Amino acid sequence: MSDVTSLDYDPLVFRLRADALLERMAKELRGLLKDAARGLDPFPTFLYTTTEAIEADPGRLQRNDLGCIVVCPDGELYEISYSIFINQEMPSDTQLKDDLKKIDLPPRDFIPYAYNAICAINELAEQRRADQEG
Repeated sequence: MSDVTSLDYDPLVFRLRADALLERMAKELRGLLKDAARGLDPFPTFLYTTTEAIEADPGRLQRNDLGCIVVCPDGELYEISYSIFINQEMPSDTQLKDDLKKIDLPPRDFIPYAYNAICAINELAEQRRADQEG
């Protein structure tokens, strides 16, 4: 990388270049995520639901304004939420309903979720392969 003199420095140019790099990385990760998700068959169900999904938790990079983010077999990211319905007459007839909402994140937020989703898919695929071999 070349040295930058004070005459060459334009903060807007650096920001635009950084944004363009993030955009390219997000686009490539989006494609990898779709390929990884399509390659995982069968796709697991998420916790106690019937929804096929894997959590894409990016750890401390997680956004505070979002709930649980999952990747589904289509390779897209969704926010999953739950509702519990308790039958007052028969409490044992409790039902859990899950709802998926597709999310559209800006590249800087999408990248950690997509990366962690790919890693989670890969870990599951490796575990399945090891189980078959062992």
